[in-house]
Amino acid sequence: MTTTWSTSISARAASRLFSGVAGALAIFLGVITAAPASAATVEWSTPANLSEAGQSAGDHRIAIDGSGNVVAVWLRFDAASNRIAQSSWSDDGGASWSAPVNLSEPGEEWPSDLSVVVDGSGVGHAVWKRYDGSNARVQYSRSVDGGVNWSVPVNLSTAGENSQNADFTLDGSGSLVAVWRGSNGDYDIIQSSRSTNSGVSWSTPENLSLTGEDARSPRVSADGSGYAVAVWSRSDGSNNLIQSSRSSNGGLSWSTPENLSESGQGADDPRIAVDGSGNAVAVWRRSDGNDDIVQSSRLVAGGVSWSTPVNVSPAGIQSATPRIAVDGSGNAVAVWRLADVGGTIIQSSRLAAGGSGWSTPEQLSVSGFSSDNPQVAANESGNAVAVWQQSNGSNSIIRFSQSTDGGANWSEPTDLSEPGQSAIHPEVAVDASGNAVAVWRRSNGEIYIIQASFSSAIDGGGGSEELANTGPGGSVNDAALVASAVLLALGVLTRVLMRRRGIANFR
Repeated sequence: MTTTWSTSISARAASRLFSGVAGALAIFLGVITAAPASAATVEWSTPANLSEAGQSAGDHRIAIDGSGNVVAVWLRFDAASNRIAQSSWSDDGGASWSAPVNLSEPGEEWPSDLSVVVDGSGVGHAVWKRYDGSNARVQYSRSVDGGVNWSVPVNLSTAGENSQNADFTLDGSGSLVAVWRGSNGDYDIIQSSRSTNSGVSWSTPENLSLTGEDARSPRVSADGSGYAVAVWSRSDGSNNLIQSSRSSNGGLSWSTPENLSESGQGADDPRIAVDGSGNAVAVWRRSDGNDDIVQSSRLVAGGVSWSTPVNVSPAGIQSATPRIAVDGSGNAVAVWRLADVGGTIIQSSRLAAGGSGWSTPEQLSVSGFSSDNPQVAANESGNAVAVWQQSNGSNSIIRFSQSTDGGANWSEPTDLSEPGQSAIHPEVAVDASGNAVAVWRRSNGEIYIIQASFSSAIDGGGGSEELANTGPGGSVNDAALVASAVLLALGVLTRVLMRRRGIANFR
């Protein structure tokens, strides 16, 4: 979600803002010249184009297994201006990619809501929503030959009912669990289906949420032994609450929904992560009456109920787009977007395994530039990667930061996408060996194409070497550092002058 602020700045306010910026610049220079990083410098590959030129592509997702199989899926317009689901496969950790193949069938109307996973046998699984002429349906397809061919799509949702917002997960036993937002004719409800034979067949959809009020935005995650947790947002008649249901048998049956967030203010955009032992952590966005803040609740493996929700992001500042990941030790890492003077920033916090609370938020992106759409992934070894889009003054670029200690410390941000055209909406995945792959959507001047980059062993050899200081363009010398500061000041002053001349809206 993109938030637009609209305001006007007087000469006096402009003077105050300039003074604030001067102070921020001093802090900024001090931080980037003194802050230690947690790991050695990591090299990412030159971005590769996955989608073909000619028609725009977007709504991309990515998944990786433990053997270097990577699947990217996206939506693209064809020559007849129909939107189709496509895929590309890499069997070498993202070093090379296959030519795009279609997942959805020709003539299908407007597929969307893509989700993808790869199981331990190298089988790729994808779900999406499509319109069958009367209703929206959730469909599924799989590939058993490394993405060369995908099966004819099958419907998971019930005919005659509108269904959308599909998500699914894979547990350690190989069972697939899918969730989506369906309809019973009167209300939107959360439904689920499972497959215990690698997607060959699926169970009859089961209702997870209670009828009586609308539910939406379902997400699901599972551990290594068939324990699955689903979360969603549901109205209580006045506001939305975050709810959850659990399954201890791979999605065969589900518990009665439980409220995670407190009543009184609206909550939405829930995310869930479950580690290999069954510890679950949920995050969401909730209003405190003035601003949206990121909140969280934890369910200890074998526990009876979720913990009382706590605030993760700072109070009194607008926050949005929470994302969550857990590593093999049970450490949880959250990222989100936070309003900041002159733009927005990406922050992160860590909930240590067995810890009593979230750490003080740490800033990942550079101040003074608009940053958005954060994503985070973690693996069994405690390696975590965060990616986001950030303005460089002219375009949006994709940036990343890494942590080798479960999110306790992060490296200085560096660029993944190339300058010259805007790149947006990154997604990232990391495997058990620390190999990471990121995909995003980038303009070539005419249309958007899907691009990807990979890095082998983001742990950088496990060292604690301090990273070279880097600014928004990844520069490492003092001259570039000064240039970054000057650009920051010029950018803010330009905004002030534009606003004083009546140009008050900006994104």
